[in-house]
Amino acid sequence: MANIEIYTKATCPFCHRAKALLNSKGAAFSEIAIDGDNVKREAMIARSGRTTVPQIFIDGPTYWRL
Repeated sequence: MANIEIYTKATCPFCHRAKALLNSKGAAFSEIAIDGDNVKREAMIARSGRTTVPQIFIDGPTYWRL
């Protein structure tokens, strides 16, 4: 099974939609909430080159960028 990671913020409607889609497909994923956590936010930026959420990684590379 694929390793899925999703970076999110609690107030992000696109994050809620992305998680709902993954859940509806029965996909297991790890959520990394970056709210108020600059270390996690900087790690996300280093991985994706983006500052927006959601950022979804499937087996490593960025899969979805908004």
